[in-house]
Amino acid sequence: MSEGIKALPQLQQVEVDDTLLDALVTDLTALTEILCVMPKAGAERVVPKTMPLAEGVQMLRENNLRGLQVRYRYEGDEWWDTLMQTPNGLRLTRIKQEY
Repeated sequence: MSEGIKALPQLQQVEVDDTLLDALVTDLTALTEILCVMPKAGAERVVPKTMPLAEGVQMLRENNLRGLQVRYRYEGDEWWDTLMQTPNGLRLTRIKQEY
């Protein structure tokens, strides 16, 4: 890679069922410092507000949100988890922020 050009951060994706969603919420709540939880109104649009994680997850379960982005700190690193509704169910995309 050329000097001055940063590599893209690693991206992880997985389909999420109710059991995995419950485990994710438990882990985020117990093991991380949640920085913000932002509802997504569309595929590319994040609503400029934050909300409690439990409220956002409940809205996802009720199909009242297109998605939810959770920004948090874990072991000194910042991570962004994005939960999006898809035709096949809920998908989690996780990315570690490289500054």
